[in-house]
Amino acid sequence: MGSSVGLSAQEFRCLEAVALHLGERLGGVWIVESENTLDQQNQNRRSPETILRSDKRTAAVEVKRLPGSPHLLRYSEAMQSLRRHLAPPCGGTYYLRTPHRAHVPFDKRLRRMARREVARVAPTMEMDTWVPLNIPGLPDGPDWGIIKLDQRNPGVVNVIDVLIGDWRGSILQQVCLAVDSAVKKFEERWADIHIIALECSQMAPPDEVVEALSSINPTVFENVDVVVAIDDESVHVGFDRDQEASA
Repeated sequence: MGSSVGLSAQEFRCLEAVALHLGERLGGVWIVESENTLDQQNQNRRSPETILRSDKRTAAVEVKRLPGSPHLLRYSEAMQSLRRHLAPPCGGTYYLRTPHRAHVPFDKRLRRMARREVARVAPTMEMDTWVPLNIPGLPDGPDWGIIKLDQRNPGVVNVIDVLIGDWRGSILQQVCLAVDSAVKKFEERWADIHIIALECSQMAPPDEVVEALSSINPTVFENVDVVVAIDDESVHVGFDRDQEASA
């Protein structure tokens, strides 16, 4: 159902990006109706966020944010924690290579062993040279290694080659949920063009969102004409009914 609250700053930023995109694609100057929005006018029924208007046409836009799945958010938090936790006292920036079967987040025992090994080898490391790490108890121990990039302080260790589960599957799930919710806002005709704008995030980057959109059956979009992924102020088209029809 609609909301009595106006557009948030994030929603307005996304709508302005869509307005610029429409101007480039269709010409004209498109204005965001930021006051008395469709959402505010239709508090007892489903409607898109608001209307974008040029001198000749209108577009109704629904904005959905993609924060990323809880699984991917936990992965991101764990990676940030490791960057700090594994940093040696001597400072420096490093890449830590893990066995292909290593998973994030690391358990307490593995975090402790990795931190001890990094602190042991870091003080005598030369730049841009891989050094093996001795982490006992793991069958892939010889595959662990670390390379030093600079002597920056405070130090950071970037972990690479870790398993994070089904990354694309998690993003596809998020996109499908967002689309399913958004298409319900377009059960009736609100404007000349119906648009879903998906606001991307670090855990749902635009290229992966567009890839996910391309795998969705076009019939799902029903009365929707265009679906875009928005990253900062860049607009990436994931579905365009006109292009589908001409293909």
